[in-house]
Amino acid sequence: MDDTTFVTILNNIAEHFNYIHVYEVAKNADVVILASDTELAEEFAPNKLEDTTISSIFTKLNIKKSTNLNFLHKLDTNQIRYIIAHKDKMIHTIDHPTIAHRAVKSFFQGSIVKIENLIHPFISRHLRASTEQTTQSLKAFYKDIDIHKQECSTRNFYHYDNLFCEMVFPHIIDYDFWLSDEAPLMRMGAYQNLRKNQVLSQNKAFLTAILAEYKLDNPEYVNNKLFNALANEYLSEWLFDEIDLFIAQPQSTKLISKPGLNKLKNMSQELKQRVTKEFNFQ
Repeated sequence: MDDTTFVTILNNIAEHFNYIHVYEVAKNADVVILASDTELAEEFAPNKLEDTTISSIFTKLNIKKSTNLNFLHKLDTNQIRYIIAHKDKMIHTIDHPTIAHRAVKSFFQGSIVKIENLIHPFISRHLRASTEQTTQSLKAFYKDIDIHKQECSTRNFYHYDNLFCEMVFPHIIDYDFWLSDEAPLMRMGAYQNLRKNQVLSQNKAFLTAILAEYKLDNPEYVNNKLFNALANEYLSEWLFDEIDLFIAQPQSTKLISKPGLNKLKNMSQELKQRVTKEFNFQ
């Protein structure tokens, strides 16, 4: 299936239901679309866990509680409606079954929908209603990290049937790095992965701590990488005031070239104008 076909399906569903959610149960392969007229209650899932087919899938994903379903939640209603408004789609009706024809063509072309590519991560994280439940699921998995490390050894990691190791375990490792005493660049990379995948809430205190790692005696490449990582994260978080403060700090002009700071300032101004116009950002 290609992107246009998938967005067309979402569009048709959105015309009849108020709330839509997409769960990814196999990387770049299978998704579950849940649609309803009212927002889903948290207790809807336990009964479904008793279904033989569903329970077998959840076993592969190491999901023992319905609340851990949140970890597979890739798109909520806000994100889906944004995708529908901004991506190409077709008219599909009973009289004009365009999806049926396009789906066959997509199959033979080997087209694959990558959900993360349907919406830019800079925008996606701001449309998501909340990541709190997903973060709670991550913390629950993290408590058993040693067990998961053993389960997801190199020998088993690429096993086709080990969906947990493929889809969940990498986030547990990132979370472990983020909490560790590893080098700032390692922790920053882990934080960026967690934020991009919407399994962690914004943490300004962490970004401020990383900023404090700028030092005159650091190797130039370390400061440059820290600068690039921080600049990217400030932009993606729409922290425009923080960017201005960052540029104005004395150590910034000592550690980073003037063209680099000017480029960041211009990018910040352009992005701020866009999100202010499109999202009424204040």
